[in-house]
Amino acid sequence: SFDELFGIVRMSHKYGFERFESQGLDALVDYYSAHPDSDAWNTSGPFKQRPTAAESIGVIILARLTNRPVLLPMAMYSCSSAEGAGFMDGWKRGDGSVEWLSDADIKHIVAGRDALRVRDTQDMLKLLGEVSGSSCSHKTRCNSAIISNYKRLAANPGCLRGWPLTQDDKTHRSMVSSDMCWVCEPHTATYAAEQRCQLWKDL
Repeated sequence: SFDELFGIVRMSHKYGFERFESQGLDALVDYYSAHPDSDAWNTSGPFKQRPTAAESIGVIILARLTNRPVLLPMAMYSCSSAEGAGFMDGWKRGDGSVEWLSDADIKHIVAGRDALRVRDTQDMLKLLGEVSGSSCSHKTRCNSAIISNYKRLAANPGCLRGWPLTQDDKTHRSMVSSDMCWVCEPHTATYAAEQRCQLWKDL
């Protein structure tokens, strides 16, 4: 589990067991530096289950401890896209102990979340503008579908989850697809993929 990996890496770092520390960090780097469209994000990778947003707190802590800044962008993104401000409540481990982010990292995550909200709004307005200027024959219906999706993004900002939100969100995917015309549905999917790539580069 991630909890076990966290403990191994931190203890190995403390007592100088470089081989075990490196093995644990390599697993984290492989997962947290993978492109969001890669297989790593569609599976649990080296973990029994995909790391949660709360467990990303542990990734940030290990990144600071071991000087692995490559882990920070995606771990902070994961925290910022979690529901509410749960990252401020820390990460409760299996043994009941709680790991906390530093004040500086909390400020980075809050600023990142605000920036993602602005970005999502800009993306929505751009898409609405493109629909208005396209050959779409159902502009009102397609605009409503776009606005519906971005309202959901407003609660958990960030376009790395794609359109409509996640590959597992089949119900919403079906709803959005059925509400959009044959011109706009593939266009929005392509646009979302482009935005994921751009956000990934920016991170």
